[in-house]
Formats: sequence, C-alpha cells, structure tokens
Amino acid sequence: MFSKKIPHEEKRKYKRLDTIFPVEMQVLDRELKPLTNWHQGFSQDISKGGLCIIVNNLNIEKPLNLTAQDTNLLLQIHSPVSSRCFLAYAKVAWVKKVQELPFEQYVAGVSFSRIDPKEINRLLNYVFLKKVVWRSLQVLILGIIVSMAVVVASNARLNARNKVLFGQYSKLLNKNLELNKGYAKITEEKEVLAQMLDKGKLDMEKVKESLNNLQEVKKQEIIKLEQELLQVRKTTGESSQKEARIKDLERKIEELKGAKDKDIAKLEQEIKSLKNKEAMLNNKLDEALAKEQKMQDEYSAVAEETALFAGKFKDRLYDWLKNHQVQKTGLIVSFEGDHNLQNTTFTYDQALAVIAYTLFGDYDKAKRGLDFFVHKAERMDGLGIYNAYYSKSGEVAEYIAHAGPNLWLGIAILQYTDRTGDRSYISLAEQIAQWINSLQDRDGGIFGGKRISWYSTEHNLDGFAFFNMLYKVTQKEQYSDAANKILNWINKYAYGNDSIPINRGKGDSTIATDTYAWSIAALGPKLLKELNMDPDGIIDFAVKNCLVTTDFINRSGNVVKVSGFDFAKHQNVGRGGVVSCEWTSQMILSFSIMAQYYVSLGRLEKAQYYQNQVLKYLNELNKMVISSLSPFGQGGWCLPYASQENADTGHGWRTPSGSKTGSVASTAYTIFAISKFNPLQLQSK
Repeated sequence: MFSKKIPHEEKRKYKRLDTIFPVEMQVLDRELKPLTNWHQGFSQDISKGGLCIIVNNLNIEKPLNLTAQDTNLLLQIHSPVSSRCFLAYAKVAWVKKVQELPFEQYVAGVSFSRIDPKEINRLLNYVFLKKVVWRSLQVLILGIIVSMAVVVASNARLNARNKVLFGQYSKLLNKNLELNKGYAKITEEKEVLAQMLDKGKLDMEKVKESLNNLQEVKKQEIIKLEQELLQVRKTTGESSQKEARIKDLERKIEELKGAKDKDIAKLEQEIKSLKNKEAMLNNKLDEALAKEQKMQDEYSAVAEETALFAGKFKDRLYDWLKNHQVQKTGLIVSFEGDHNLQNTTFTYDQALAVIAYTLFGDYDKAKRGLDFFVHKAERMDGLGIYNAYYSKSGEVAEYIAHAGPNLWLGIAILQYTDRTGDRSYISLAEQIAQWINSLQDRDGGIFGGKRISWYSTEHNLDGFAFFNMLYKVTQKEQYSDAANKILNWINKYAYGNDSIPINRGKGDSTIATDTYAWSIAALGPKLLKELNMDPDGIIDFAVKNCLVTTDFINRSGNVVKVSGFDFAKHQNVGRGGVVSCEWTSQMILSFSIMAQYYVSLGRLEKAQYYQNQVLKYLNELNKMVISSLSPFGQGGWCLPYASQENADTGHGWRTPSGSKTGSVASTAYTIFAISKFNPLQLQSK
C-alpha cells in the first residue's frame, strides 16, 4: 500500500462521533472486482464526503502497489444510529501507518464515490445532535487508543491462555492415545504369556504321563522278577545252578530298583526344565500385571485431567454458541464470516443449538429458540417449518421445507422435554409428526418434502429416531408404528447393497458419510445386527472411502495437516479431500457408541480400538478450532464448516465462503462428540 501525508484541510472536513462504529472494507480493482478479503476497521470520524478509518493489517493478504486513483473500496458501514448496516463505494484519499508492533495499524481517509444520501445525512444529523466538537477529538482519540491498547493487551493475554489450553488439551489427548496403545501392548503380552503357560502345563502333563508310563513298566518288570525269584526259591533241592539263578535274579532286581534308565532321566530333566520355564513365565506375567496396574493408575490420572480440559474446551465452544443467539427472535446465525449468509438461520442449525442449550442446562435459551417456531415462524401449509429464516427479523429466508430440518427441530423438542419434563412444546412436535406423516409413502419411506419425488436415507434415519423418541415421550402407539414402517423402508431401500452398504436414498448409491455415522447413532449396533447389517463394516467402509488428510490454515496462520471425514468419497467429486468438521464429529460419536457397545459385551480390546479413534479425531478437530471474528464473540472458539471454503460437498450444496467462517453445526456437533452425547436417542434416563 502507499503512504501519504494527510493534508490539514482534509482533516478539517471530518466530524467526530463520541462512539466508534465498525467499518469493513474490501479493496476492488478498476472494474470493481474484489482484490482482497474483507478487513475489519473502525471509525468515529465522518464527513459528507468520506470517512477516516482505523484498520489493522491492511496489507495482510499481499502488498498492493496501487495509487489512490487506482484504488476502489467497498465499505460495509455498521451505523451507530441503528443496528443495521449499509454499503458504500469509496476511493482512498490517503493512508498512514500509525503502528508497527505488535501488529500493523493504519489510519485511512476515504472519499465516497457512491453512497445513499439518506444514510450519510442520518449519520451527520446524529453527530450534530450529539454536539460533537472538534476540541473533544483529541480526548476521544486518546480514549480510543487507550481502549484499543487495553483490548489488545486483553486479547494478547486471552490468546496466550488459549494457546496454553489448546496445547495442554492436545498433549493430553496424545498421552491418552499413548497409554491406550501401551495398555493394548501389555494386554497382548499378557495373553501371549497366558497361552505359553497353558501350553507349558499341557506339555508338563504329557511328560509326566510318559514318565509315569516308563516307571510303571519298570515296576512291572521288578514284580515279574520278584515273582520268578520266589518260584525259584520254592523249588526243592539245592544246587549250584539254583543258587546262581537266585543271585542273578536278586542282582537284576537291585539294578532295576537302584538304576535309572536314560529315558526316565531325560523325562525328569524335561520336567525340571518345564518347571523353570513356568516360573520364568509367571515372573514375566507378574511384571506385566505390575506394569498394567501402574498404567491403569497413570491412565486414571490422565483421564481425569483430560476430562477437566475437555470440559474447559467444550465450555469455550459453548460460550461462542450461546453468545450468538439473537435476543429478539431467539434464532442463531448459522455461519459467522460468510457475508452472503450473515443474517441467515438454518432450521437444522437452530435445532442443534437448542439441543446444545438443553445439554448445558441453559433452558431459557432453549425455550427462546423454540418459542420462535411456536409463536412467530411462518410455516408451509400451516405445519411444515421452512429450511431457513432471517435471524434478526424472523422472516422466511428460504421458501423450501424439507423433511430433515423439521425432524431435527422435533428431535430438539423431545430432547428438551425429556431433560426438563416441560411438555410445553409437545404440541409442536406432534404437528411436525402430522406434517411428516403426510410425506410418507405406502412403504413408510419419507419423501424429501412436499411435491418432492426424491428420498433421503438421512431424513429417514432422522424420522426413525424422531418417531421412536416421540413414542417414548407420549406413549402413543401411532408413533411407534410410524418408526417401524420407516425402519422397514430403511432396511429395504437403504441397506443391503453388496458394494455400497448404505444408499444415500432410494435407488441412489452415492456415498454420503453422514448416513454411515447416523446409522450407528439412530439405530445402534444391536439393532443393525438384527437387520443383518454389520456395524463394524459400516464404520470400516466410511473410514476406507471417506477419510482424508488435507492442509488447513490454523488459528495461528500456519499450514497444518489435518485428518478427518469428507462429505463423500472425494475421488467421486473431482476435487481434493475436504474435512467436514460436523461430519467428522458425527463419526467420532459413532466411534464412541461402538466403544460402549463392545464394553457391554466384555470385548475390551475392540472397545479400546474405537476409543483410540475417538481420541485421534478429537485431536484432529482440536487443530481446526478458529477464533471468532464477531463483535459479539471476539476471540471466542468455534469450528469452521469445513477445511475449505466454497467447496462442492457432492450433495447439492457448497461449503460457506470465508476462510475463517464459524459454523453452528460444526461447533454444536463437536460439543456432542466431546460429551459423548447422542442427539438421536434419549439418554437422560
């Protein structure tokens, strides 16, 4: 960027407000095409013709060797007069660097080239009414500088604490993995030693049996000789031949009694060797047991510490989530950082937020989030909830109503009801059930929506979970029947493909990672086996086909390798691998469910394998945590929707724009994964 001395007459044009207000700016070329991403700035100096803007790291993307005449700006001005913002086009009049460290800071004067006269007059009238005078400018600037210094210092301290917490949590997750691997190694060593001891005992029995047989043969020979000796002695008469025979028999008997043959000696030596080996194996087994006990003690201590840091990590994510609820409507902005979606709430994301509020016992926020749909939300046919609404006004943002978002809102209501006992929203859940019933075909399958011909396995898994939960809460058989019909449809149309275990929909063999994760979460391993589905095979297929490793620019600005789960088999989409934070969290939750299942069966080695996967991919998600850019949650923690912006998911939509766009769905599902909380089943009881 260029630098220029500020003309005195230029500075006189500005009028100063007693408050600062945000001004975001984007550098455009001569044809008004963006050259940079959005930069956040602040202003309190305004005139009829322009603004004076304070902005940090103005050339953060790349040096722009432009002149003032070449530089166009698109400004997004957050008016201090009202909560709204408006756009303006401007030219750079001058730029001055006012700070080098700890970060570069610029003061820029811009001249409006296109702006709504009503908006600028409203601002100037506001200045006049506030009686802003030039002499107060220096005092206010000083206050701003002091405030900024305090904020910078505060943020520096916060970032330092965050860095420590991230590092400690990551270290503990890796330590857990190490201990688990060590524990598995000791368990294997114990099993080998036990097998060797068992084999040694069998070998000992065989050798002892052989020794006993030889000794029995020797004993029988002695008895035979003694009987012959007795017969010889009983014969009448004395003769030298008789005496010689008696002496010969007595000698043989003595030799047999006193001497050991080679075979017996060999067997006795073999028994001695086996006893020594058994003693050595028992010593090794004792050592392994001692190591195991030591490792168990260490694991208990590390697990307790990990749980503590996981709780802190989860709390920080939740702080970001709860701070973004709009008080007026109770809605939450789905994506923070994507300017195209900056005021949009997707119903699915709202449902996840309500579940998170409920999980944290923040029932007032959960109620506000549900009240909107009871009292304010416009609906399709008076029943169906639309896919998206504007968070500030509550007006419909997307006049499409799909089954999935409606079902998830119903699931959120049932989780809230089950946890609190408050049945205020059951009528809304039953209205959703009524609308969903209108979408079912004769086989029980749920269409994607009204006048929609396609089916989604994901929606039908949601439907099974919803109706099953609704039956448990209301005890109405009609909902149990609806759940069973959907289950039959899933088993008939979604499962059973030889090459692809789970279809994305009826007649649609596209791979969708969430259908694999939600099959485990919605149905559970036991029911899947009853349907002749292999839950381990489902997991293995998702790992084999959807696991990717890719580059990600982390919160420190460094490029790191992250592993996680793509939306689909990325080779089929024609792009590189993309890690979905939400769907990776869903897979982590599935790993947890599988681990618990194998613990219940007493198959601890298998359970340990899945628990290791939980720790491994939680650590990968830890790498992807970003800092909030919102004025409401500056520096807060959240997860992006994916590792790449504006990427094709392979399922008809793209990931949000903005390299640091926080996602409600990703953040909420990461909270669920850390908590081992399955939203598709009631768990409070």
